Amino acid sequence: MDPNQAPKVQSIEDIINSQAPAYQSSIDVVNKQLNQLPGQFDAQKQALDAKKVQGFNDINTQANGRGLAFSGIPLDEQANYLSTQYLPGMQQLTQQQNDQTLQLDQALASIDKERRLGALSTQQSQQQSLEDYLSQQRQFQQQMQLQQAQAANERANAAYSASLQQNDTPTPAQAIADWATNISGNGNSNYQHNYSWENSGIGAQLLANYGLTPQQSYALRKQVLGY
Repeated sequence: MDPNQAPKVQSIEDIINSQAPAYQSSIDVVNKQLNQLPGQFDAQKQALDAKKVQGFNDINTQANGRGLAFSGIPLDEQANYLSTQYLPGMQQLTQQQNDQTLQLDQALASIDKERRLGALSTQQSQQQSLEDYLSQQRQFQQQMQLQQAQAANERANAAYSASLQQNDTPTPAQAIADWATNISGNGNSNYQHNYSWENSGIGAQLLANYGLTPQQSYALRKQVLGY
């Protein structure tokens, strides 16, 4: 098994980094919106401040026209303006900014969640590929071991069969005894004469099969058959 061929299982962070380009444009858009929020609401707050100044000026102008510039009424009207228009407007702008910031932060969190879930899915797919690969390798190894075992058994059987065949080959003494049994059939006792031995070709067989010289064959015949 070559470990370099096995499927790789990456860490979650490595997968996230490798897939970063697919999400970066969405992240950039959300971050751009976040960066623009303070300027957008600062402009609205400045407009509200300018409106407050204009409102105070209108209150003072009206009081002067009524001859009430020093009566304290302008201060009361200014306080009323602050409590009913300016401060609620500021609070509303602040709340809107906070809400939009929260929505954009949630959008970033959603992108990050999607990235991590996607990375986890990719990692699980990689892990499954690795397990499938390892399972196939185990099956291959088992098949190889089975084939090797079968080949070994076949070699052992062949060797055993060969040994049986070798064991079936009679010894020189057995070959002489078998010759005597065959040639003496039907009460024939002529096998005990030398001419029967010579004419039968048993000596040539002993020489060819066992390498026995005529002298060795006669000596073995004497030992086996007694003549």
